[in-house]
Amino acid sequence: MSPRAHALIVDRSRAKSWRQDDGSSFLTRHGIATVVVSDRPGAHYAGLPSDTRLHLVESLDHGSIRRVAEEYAPDLIGLSTCSELFVEDVASVRAALGVPGPQPGYTARLRDKWLMKETAARAGIATAWGVLAADAARALASRPDVARLFLKPRGLSGSRGARELRGAEAVTAALDGISRHPTDFLVEEFVDGDLHHIDGYVSGGELTFTLSRYERPTHRAGGTVPLSSHTIDDPVLSGRAATFVRRVLAAWDVSHDVFHCEAFLVDGAFVFCEMAGRPGGAGVPGVFDLLRGRDLRFTKTALDLGLPAQAAPSRLRRRSPAGGWTVFYVPRTRRRGAVSADGGGLSEHVWSDVRGAAEPSVAGHAGVGIATYVFEGRTTTEVRRRIARYESRWSLAPAAGPEA
Repeated sequence: MSPRAHALIVDRSRAKSWRQDDGSSFLTRHGIATVVVSDRPGAHYAGLPSDTRLHLVESLDHGSIRRVAEEYAPDLIGLSTCSELFVEDVASVRAALGVPGPQPGYTARLRDKWLMKETAARAGIATAWGVLAADAARALASRPDVARLFLKPRGLSGSRGARELRGAEAVTAALDGISRHPTDFLVEEFVDGDLHHIDGYVSGGELTFTLSRYERPTHRAGGTVPLSSHTIDDPVLSGRAATFVRRVLAAWDVSHDVFHCEAFLVDGAFVFCEMAGRPGGAGVPGVFDLLRGRDLRFTKTALDLGLPAQAAPSRLRRRSPAGGWTVFYVPRTRRRGAVSADGGGLSEHVWSDVRGAAEPSVAGHAGVGIATYVFEGRTTTEVRRRIARYESRWSLAPAAGPEA
């Protein structure tokens, strides 16, 4: 590959999708110069190597990404992002400039939750009954058996904007309080089953994945309630997950990408929930690294650029048979700048991401909280005990400075 080759990274990962612990870009050893576009400055961009260029823009969108990409167009081999918010913008810039990589139609199937339901239905993959919110009143009138419902946006991840409702009247009231058009939302039958997530990548016909289960429903996390997950060490269930996710990947035509697939386990069988063509959030990349020896954020970058998965390095450089994670949020009653994370002396994690008062985080319903911890263990039981200790003992402390 020509040493003049450039790759453009749309970065909301705080450099975690391309920068190694020694400060270099992992793309350098593949003869690729790294071009980074971000709207969030920070210490993670300090001391960049000479073959890495940073473009800080006021707003990340199709226009700003395309303008930077056009500067490098003659030598641009690809664009990549790990952010759910920008995969469609990146895909449209690829299409506009004729750059290889995931294109808009492919990306839409992995972003739009209504298209996901249609794709699953065409492939005969079990999924919850659902309709566009604009059609909910009429559809529910003919389904009196469906009383427990779930309302969620078509284009947001991390359970943001999602809520559990009971009955058609509750749906109507919820939609009346939403400023966006009802066609931007889905109404589904509530699935009473444990929510699992299957994370991994597929490349060259090879499927590599981990199977995990959330400790509680994701839409109930946030505020004082952490979001946690642990891997599953049941070989029979892992085998069912492999069969299930292969069907999903085939239906979505995913053959060279990272994926994050969520599914309910109902009576021993998986029922499709959602699918994304990027790494899962929170501690998912760290746990995958522990079990499979490869950081999924590096892997996403490599695959988007046409490199083999083997080009992606490990960040943790250790292997464990079981893993898990927990993410904590700032309670909604507390001012974000008035608190800081206090681990309470807890030290059983192998990796952590604790954000400062000035860094962006989400109050709940997402993988971006104020503090995330990754755990390893010999068994799932050992990992879950560590998660439970953190959930019961972790605390917030007043932040230093005048706001505290």
